[in-house]
Amino acid sequence: MISLQLSYQEAYTILQPLVIYVIGIALYAIFIFHFYKFLAKRDVINFDLNKYNEAQQPFFKKLLRVIFYLIQYILLVPILTFIWFGVLLTLLTFLSEQLIIQNLILSSMAVVAAIRISAYYNENLSVDLAKLLPLALLGVYIVDSTFVSFAESWDTLMKVPSHWRMLLYYFLLAMGLEIIMRIVYLIISSVSSEKDVRLRQ
Repeated sequence: MISLQLSYQEAYTILQPLVIYVIGIALYAIFIFHFYKFLAKRDVINFDLNKYNEAQQPFFKKLLRVIFYLIQYILLVPILTFIWFGVLLTLLTFLSEQLIIQNLILSSMAVVAAIRISAYYNENLSVDLAKLLPLALLGVYIVDSTFVSFAESWDTLMKVPSHWRMLLYYFLLAMGLEIIMRIVYLIISSVSSEKDVRLRQ
């Protein structure tokens, strides 16, 4: 005869791990959802610095417009890209079996750079690419969480500052990549708009 008697202690013991997993997975998924959509946009920054351009003379007005443009797309976007690189590096460190720091840094930067390139080609593609690795890591963790060693992962993560030269070169690469992609995008947009004008005439 099966006993249907339930107890609070038994329910707590059985349900506690499930509740923790549900909350953890949900928070992780929500965080990744908002963060990858942010990185995958071609125009990461939505605000326009030109509204602060109060110069009266045409020359200085154009000069300030160029300076604001450079700050917005050549400096701020690479910084935001590097923040996402740091997030990916942290996720890889804690959810990967391989804990060789140089490989983790390389993999994280390669994914972020590929996302930024694809954002200028097609934002739908960049969205798919941006969510691929974080969700794949989540899947691996769900299937087998036994390999995760938080102490060892934390020790590996603490080695990142010692590779500051590598990080500096990667940041310069992110800046250069954003400059090249922005120039190519502006040229293609300009050519396309000229073709549209000719077709309408």
